[in-house]
This record gives sequence, structure tokens and C-alpha cells, in this order.
Amino acid sequence: MNVLEKLFSFMLPKQASTTAGLIDQIFYAIIGMSALVTILFVIVIVWFVIKYRRKREGQKTGTITGSHKLEILWTVIPTIVFVAIAFYGWSAYRILEHPPANAYHIRVVAKQWAWIFNYTVDGKEVQTLGQLYVPINRPVVLDMTSLDVIHSFSVPAFRVKKDVVPGLRTKIWFTANKLGDYQAYCTEFCGTAHSKMLATVYVVSEVEFERWLQAEAAASTTASPSVLGAKLYEIKGCKSCHTLTGVDDVGPSFRGLFGKRREFEEGPPIEAADENYIRKSILDPKSQVVKDFKPKMNSFAGQITEEELGQIIEFI
Repeated sequence: MNVLEKLFSFMLPKQASTTAGLIDQIFYAIIGMSALVTILFVIVIVWFVIKYRRKREGQKTGTITGSHKLEILWTVIPTIVFVAIAFYGWSAYRILEHPPANAYHIRVVAKQWAWIFNYTVDGKEVQTLGQLYVPINRPVVLDMTSLDVIHSFSVPAFRVKKDVVPGLRTKIWFTANKLGDYQAYCTEFCGTAHSKMLATVYVVSEVEFERWLQAEAAASTTASPSVLGAKLYEIKGCKSCHTLTGVDDVGPSFRGLFGKRREFEEGPPIEAADENYIRKSILDPKSQVVKDFKPKMNSFAGQITEEELGQIIEFI
């Protein structure tokens, strides 16, 4: 496999998990056998063209009569190869579908267009947006679901990929074995800002991971409402559609929104956006779609508490 790995290494990113090598071995085996069969077929075709070519006008072309031995040979050999590949793939699939019992669990919520990661620390919830921290050499299970459409979570360096489906729990696991930062993607087209639905996986030492968790848990209970609102702006995925620069994106910018006149696609305008306007926009966004924008935002009803609503209002 070392020769094949060197030959085809340009096709895959560097391995950064304990199961990445297993996936690559299957990939290299299939690529290698496919290349071998292609080369053999080309050689045979070229040989036939030369050997059985018509050398003069009127000459009969070569013919090959049926051969039971040949037919059995080209039926049995591919069957053995395909069964071997299927068995190899099934063995790997069983490993990837059964995480170790001591794995650390992280809940993942996908939504247009953000990845939200949820950790539990001493009974407290710690959330991050687009930032997944995991300890090195420790199995990690991602328990995933979607709030809107089908997404797909993929970390190429770990060789993991799984669809994230609304109303369904899907899981993947990995053991990162190299420190560093790795890119995660959504690999299922999920709407206008699909290309922005990225996340960074930070593989850190066990000590650094625990220190980060405790610091995040402490910060979530000591910050002011406006600071917590700023964090929710990221965690809840608001930043995917609403900028803080004054430049509109998928949705209107939050900069200068409070107290501003709002005109809608339907219904009368309001002279000044207040707390009630913001609250209604979060819980029932399609009831007051701002003029020149499309109703792309989904309701946060049932996904956000009254306390969190107040924090976001304070932030805005």
C-alpha cells in the first residue's frame, strides 16, 4: 500500500484520525485494481488491433469462437474481486458505525447556514458556532440533527462524512491523532449561503481541552446580557445572514436596526423597530418580511428561551 499511497497521495488530504488509514486503504485498493484492469484492457485492445488488423483488401478479419473456459475465467475472477472489496468495505463500515464505549459525546445542530456545537460541563451547556474543540487521542461522537433542511457534515482530514437530517439523529465518531486545526464543510447543497457553512475543528491536548471547557462554562454565567447576546448572535447562526457592518446580506444588517423605520413586503410599516418588533421577527419572521428581502428565515419558536431573547434584544 505504501507505493499506492505515495502515487495517489495528491488526491487526499493528510490523515489526522485513527480510522483515516482504513478508509484510505480501501480507496487505494479500488484505485489500484481499477488502474490495473484499465492497463490490461488497453494492452489487449492494442494487441488485438495489431494482430487481427486487415493487411490487404479482401482479407477476412480474425474471429474468435466461444470459449467456456474464458467465459468462466472472466466471470469468476471479477466476482471474487468484488466480493473481497465488499467484505473489506463492510468490515470498515462496522468499525465506523460502532464508537468505543468511552467516547466523548458532543451534540451538533445544523441550520442554514451554521454548525452549532453543544458541550455539557457540570450540568451547564456550552455552545460554540463554527468551532469544534476535541481532545487528541480520545474518541469523540458527534450526535447530529438539523433544524431546517438536509445538511452533511464532513471533515476530510478525518475521513468522516454524514448527512444531517431534520427530525432524525445521525452520528459519526472519530479519534483525532494529530494536533492542529482542520476544516469542516457542509457537503450537501443547502441554500443560498451553502458555501459559507464552514467550521474549524481544533484538536488540542486533553489538558487544554478541559481548561477551555471550564473557561467557557464560567464565562456563560458571568457575562452581561448584551455580551451574552453577542455570543448568541454567533451561536444561533444570526451572523450567517445578518451582518454588524451596516451592509445587508441574506437578511438586513443589525447595525442601526433598533429604532429604525421598517417597511415590509406586506402590511403597514412601523416607525421604529423596538423590543417587540425584534422578538416577533425571531419567533415569527415570515409575518413581517422586510421590503426587498425574501422570507428565508425559519422561526426560532421552541429553540430559544425568553431569557435568550432578552439577551439578543440587549445586544441589538
